[in-house]
Amino acid sequence: MTREIAPCPSDEQYSVEALRALGLDAIEIAKVQEIWSKIRDEVLRRIHRDASQSFLLLAEPLMILRFLRAREHDVDKAIGMWYGALAWRGVHVARALTECGIFENVGEDENIWNWRPHTSPSDAPTIRGELGARHGHSRRLQNIKADDDAPILVWRMGKFDLSGVARENIQDALAMQQVASLEDAL
Repeated sequence: MTREIAPCPSDEQYSVEALRALGLDAIEIAKVQEIWSKIRDEVLRRIHRDASQSFLLLAEPLMILRFLRAREHDVDKAIGMWYGALAWRGVHVARALTECGIFENVGEDENIWNWRPHTSPSDAPTIRGELGARHGHSRRLQNIKADDDAPILVWRMGKFDLSGVARENIQDALAMQQVASLEDAL
């Protein structure tokens, strides 16, 4: 995956006109703006700390709307969920990407970074990464995209031995591989 770092969300993205153009009603507009006003300083503070800036995906207006709707329009609960997602990504995404793939061309352009899954399970730097690569069941199609240019993921669940996963206690390795696969698709 080659990812260009998302631009920092701006107050313009949270204007009434911009949110209305996304299809939000008046109540949702007010609540999304309220959430943005409460997390804005945290987003701006993290920009200088987080080199990958992947957390910016969580600060997009439609993502904030998802948190709001997931918590039945309760602003405080949506903000709590946002901080929880931010903490979860801080722990799991970097680890998953490092153990399940390799970064290439880092540093050539500070706004673009390249990541790809390991070509062989033995390339993984950890046993957990090797297990995830060997027994993982999802991949992003490299040369085929959907009509809307979205990535296509293939998840092979039909022959997946869930009881074997539990018996061998490799849930963490497979969950980590899933995180890397989903992050690759984003």
